Amino acid sequence: MPERNLVTWNSVVSGLVKGGNMELANKVFQRMPERNSVSWNAMISGYIKLGDLKSAKAIFDEMPERSVVSWTTMVSGDALHLTFGIIGNATGLFLFLSPTVTFKRIIAKRSTEQFSGVPYVMTLLNCLLAAWYGLPFITTNNYLVSAVNGVGILIESVYVVIFLIFAPKKEKAKILGLLVCILALFSAVASVSFLALHKEKQRKLVCGFASSIFSIIMYASPLSVMRVVIKTKSVEYMPFLLSFFVFLCGCCWLVYGLIGKDIFLIVPNGFGTVLGAMQLILYAIYCRNEGEEAKKPTKDGSLEMGLSDPYQLPKQPNCS
Repeated sequence: MPERNLVTWNSVVSGLVKGGNMELANKVFQRMPERNSVSWNAMISGYIKLGDLKSAKAIFDEMPERSVVSWTTMVSGDALHLTFGIIGNATGLFLFLSPTVTFKRIIAKRSTEQFSGVPYVMTLLNCLLAAWYGLPFITTNNYLVSAVNGVGILIESVYVVIFLIFAPKKEKAKILGLLVCILALFSAVASVSFLALHKEKQRKLVCGFASSIFSIIMYASPLSVMRVVIKTKSVEYMPFLLSFFVFLCGCCWLVYGLIGKDIFLIVPNGFGTVLGAMQLILYAIYCRNEGEEAKKPTKDGSLEMGLSDPYQLPKQPNCS
């Protein structure tokens, strides 16, 4: 075109945005000799539709003047992200508090009996890594991830301390050794990401990879109880509410990750969602069974899979 006016530039940008080609739209946008609210709002809207809140916010922050439309567009995009994050926090808190029955029993009997402290130490590591991953200098717009896992750190720390107080010497030494190892591992990840890696992408990659691995491990922990359900045809040791909240927690953080386009939230929580759905399916299949086989003691007097009583449930997974 021999002459290009603002309307022409806006038409091209809007067309590219509608076509989903944000990379080219941004190049054209950056070349524009002048911009108005239509130009800015088109870019913000395009990034939000693609779930790229980071880029949308960057454009929003650059705007010389922000109109009501600009604010509304930005808030509407972030509102969905925030909503699923808040629900994820609520369901995550429920999962963190689910072992309180177990620890009331431990305190009352002043003994850890046949309970294992390993799941709580491993969950503590997962919370540490996830909380670190959500910090602003590692990733952006993931403060809710840090919030729920920060609470998880406090709760799991209390569980570990209680377990150490009442555990026998041999078990106490084992848990203390494991605790030292997980703290050393977290310190290594935190130190490398904070001191050695100076680019955001590198920090996100290292911390996200570590966090994802342990999130998947935590989500996989109910596999043993699912085996019990299938073998005994009873859901006695798989409470519906826990299974439901595992599924709900996984779903919320999966959507949260999808909106924010965060692969390190999508993968582990996608796995958790599938696993939670499998638990609910098993519950639907076997919920009417009395499960007499589940009550038959094994040779050592305990129930199948070493579950000595209904309170000894495998540790439910963390969220993030």
